[in-house]
Amino acid sequence: MAYRAEALRQDLSIGLHTVTEINQSIRYADTKAGALAAVQALAVTVLANRSAAGTADLAPALLFALGLVLVMASAALLVAGQFPRLSNKTAPGSRNAFPALAMMPPLSVQTAPSLARQHQQVWQQAADLANIAMTKYRWLHRATVGTFLALATVLLGLGMTAWFTQR
Repeated sequence: MAYRAEALRQDLSIGLHTVTEINQSIRYADTKAGALAAVQALAVTVLANRSAAGTADLAPALLFALGLVLVMASAALLVAGQFPRLSNKTAPGSRNAFPALAMMPPLSVQTAPSLARQHQQVWQQAADLANIAMTKYRWLHRATVGTFLALATVLLGLGMTAWFTQR
């Protein structure tokens, strides 16, 4: 029995470390999303500037319009990844997941669950956070691809504008 308790304590410690690391991965995804949003804002600024300058040629104008559509679509993908995905699987009474913790009466929060229960709760929280992190990274990947397509379109439009003005 003492061996099992020690093994549970060690695995609980690993689980808590895993939760911390996954939380860091979620923060990294959010930071990358912020940087990508800045790139998208720059693309919109370039498009707005080109729109104000106007262009007499149809091809660059169509590319700028397509670029704007692509930037907006990639921004929507980026926003989709920012919505929290809180699991309903979190067991009531878990002190590791803030939705469950917020619903607990104050006296229950002060009562420590058994070692086996803590072990189960921390690994459930790790699984929930891993799911959130993977979802955020999937949406971030999609938004990144969309943003690169938008930037390529905008740059092609700028190149065509320069080419048409030189002829």
